[in-house]
Amino acid sequence: MSISAPSRPSVLRIAITGLGDWAWRHVQLIRETPGFELCAISSRSAAAAERAARELPGIQVFTTQAAMLAAARPDIVVITTPHHTHAPFALEAFAAGAHVIVEKPVATTLADAKAMLAAARAAGRSLAVYHNRHWDPWLRVALQAVRSGRLGTLTQADSTWPYYFSPETWRGHKAQSGGQFYDVGAHLSDYLLQFAGEYPEFVSGQLFSRPGADPSLNEDQATAFLRFRSGLVSRLCCSAIDVAPARRFHLVGDKGTLTDDWNWGGGVARLWTGRPGPNVRCEELAYGHEDETGGGRPIYANLADHFLRGAPLEVSPEHALRVVAVLLAAEQSASQGGAWVRFDEFLGEV
Repeated sequence: MSISAPSRPSVLRIAITGLGDWAWRHVQLIRETPGFELCAISSRSAAAAERAARELPGIQVFTTQAAMLAAARPDIVVITTPHHTHAPFALEAFAAGAHVIVEKPVATTLADAKAMLAAARAAGRSLAVYHNRHWDPWLRVALQAVRSGRLGTLTQADSTWPYYFSPETWRGHKAQSGGQFYDVGAHLSDYLLQFAGEYPEFVSGQLFSRPGADPSLNEDQATAFLRFRSGLVSRLCCSAIDVAPARRFHLVGDKGTLTDDWNWGGGVARLWTGRPGPNVRCEELAYGHEDETGGGRPIYANLADHFLRGAPLEVSPEHALRVVAVLLAAEQSASQGGAWVRFDEFLGEV
């Protein structure tokens, strides 16, 4: 007699921890996604709780995650709190038997990221990391050019994002955000690892703060250099002081070069071919605009496929951990004067 596999639930109840701006994007996406149902919210902010009560009638609102877990017993918890709190909230949710979706970066220390992954495995639950820019339209166009061989063998892949995080928010404070690397840098690390199709052999880093700067605030500029076994060399830079227009991508291969500038309303990447000189040809590769959810719909479609139908996560927790480990290795290198750090030794067992 055959025994059928246990059926999966048709609806999963989701709770959100933290109710800042990004949490409201999750509210929208949860409500749009068939099979997902928002059931509860935890926030220490009285103003956020009042807004939730006003705009989300029927949704339970709690002041602590622990109370929310005990009373609402959600299937999944979405964690949208400051970066340095991801691990304790995730560990608490796993202990209560919930799956976890956490905003990127997964954590700001290697120990925290590994503890989250270990707790998910021990509890038999999923750890999903909300890397919304994994599906950016400009990235899809650039990846297609790389993977189709139009650039040939990739030798250089650089990405720069000038962005200033005000000290008026937690994102500008190193103890809470992790530092200049740990917001947009996680996106750039994910971009470059996708272009490479592998993880680096060596990582180097440089951190710069202006003389006299408050050491409790983020650095003014954070740069990581990556060397891959294939021979590819990459650079990612997160800068609060670079005021010139920056290239989102500068990819060089032995058959072509792809460049793309920062924009949000749709545009074109440029694929340059030929040899340096008057015979260089330029082809424009168009891509669409960023929608209001910042790329969130594709990731929520994958999350629904994963939790409701057993599909693999497009961004595995192991990959999300390595995305952050690149930044952490660069920070360690910076503390050692920029010495190259062997990535696999730094990473250890995952």
